[in-house]
Amino acid sequence: MPAGRKPPPRRTAPAQPDATLPSDEQKATFDRIVPMLKAAHDEVSKLSAKKQDGVLNELKIRNINRVLEQVRPVLSDDPALEFLETLDVDTLPQNSDAAFLLGQWIATLERFREQHSVRQYGELVWRKRNDDDS
Repeated sequence: MPAGRKPPPRRTAPAQPDATLPSDEQKATFDRIVPMLKAAHDEVSKLSAKKQDGVLNELKIRNINRVLEQVRPVLSDDPALEFLETLDVDTLPQNSDAAFLLGQWIATLERFREQHSVRQYGELVWRKRNDDDS
């Protein structure tokens, strides 16, 4: 490679056809909601570590479900969506069950991000419709 030229960015996952790329709205929702979801997962995991069989209160469940419902459209074309559940406010799930369910959501969202991103200079960047797949 000639001096002064930068190497091409490395790809983290096989390129997806443009039709499957997330919309700008999906990307914005992902970027806005996922940090909140991770924070909720961290909090519930701490509660679970202290008392696994403790139950979440209604306020926490409603707030977590509101976050999950916001991010659901991002995964609308993902087959894993059928396995993801919101928390049941009627049964008040135990801390460990809530941590487990939130972990599933996060794992699916992280896989979504990897599938629709490229790694450029050490950072994940959303793929664009005009990215060169060579």
